Amino acid sequence: MGHATTGSLTTLVAAVRERCADISAAWPKAARGDTRAIHRARTASRRLRELLPIAAAAAPKGGAGRLRREARRLTRALGPVRELDVAIAVLADETRGEAVTRSEIAAVDRALEAERIRARDALRTRLDAIDIETWRGRCDELVDALANLPGRSWEPALAKRLRRRALRVLEAQDAAGTLYAPEPLHRVRIAAKKLRYALEIARDLTGVSADGLIASVKGVQDRLGRIHDLNVLDQRVRSIAWPGGRRAASGRLALLSELERECREQHAAYLARRDLLRNVARETAHATSAGVMGRRRPLRMKLAARTPRMTGRSGRAKSAAGSK
Repeated sequence: MGHATTGSLTTLVAAVRERCADISAAWPKAARGDTRAIHRARTASRRLRELLPIAAAAAPKGGAGRLRREARRLTRALGPVRELDVAIAVLADETRGEAVTRSEIAAVDRALEAERIRARDALRTRLDAIDIETWRGRCDELVDALANLPGRSWEPALAKRLRRRALRVLEAQDAAGTLYAPEPLHRVRIAAKKLRYALEIARDLTGVSADGLIASVKGVQDRLGRIHDLNVLDQRVRSIAWPGGRRAASGRLALLSELERECREQHAAYLARRDLLRNVARETAHATSAGVMGRRRPLRMKLAARTPRMTGRSGRAKSAAGSK
């Protein structure tokens, strides 16, 4: 009969291997500027970064820390191109009205495309500086180190990380308040995304019931993600040189007004779900606190079998960047 913890450890090994494989598979196309590959690689790098501290707890000498730093480098390298990909997609989505002419939209699109070409060139240079074979070798070293270690030593680290992520959401929401302000809302979005990744890891590694919580976080994250996408495009529109003349100025103002209008609309939709996200964070923090404080074995809890209740009407949600 195998060791009682073998299945759990095998799941951790498989999760690390899968995230590393996702990055390796997307890497060549991402280096060539492929939009989908860039998104896939960036998402996988973020998920791997959330997973590696858990792996480090199980195999402290397996190289997880170094791998995490390199994954962070990759996330940051991919960021500028991904942001421009999203801005171009949002522009196409937001400019169907008659207030802005096609020639004006074409001018914005050309400016964004030129910037994206430069960003892709910079990305190619940065990825060339990271040796992919060395990356794969380090991933294999970590997987080997994990495969040769018995036990569930990573569980307390996962419990602490869940609690930290949940508390960070509460802190970010308190700081953001209820007024519309892009930067504080962006911090709530990032905190929610990291909580979602941590919940997914807990579900996949331990089998705890967290699908309801994950779905709730994703719904709120979609709203906040849309606000961020709109704000990125707003900043780009303000920074480019528009054609001269009163007509051009009017078109620029019309586009900025449309972006602002939807930002406000999405913010209202977020406020309708604000307490839902707060309840998820509180439930997660409460469920993990016993394990963190040592009052019982970590993660021997049932996070949620159903989505927490909320009140308020739902609004329209679109997200060019997606919630991954």
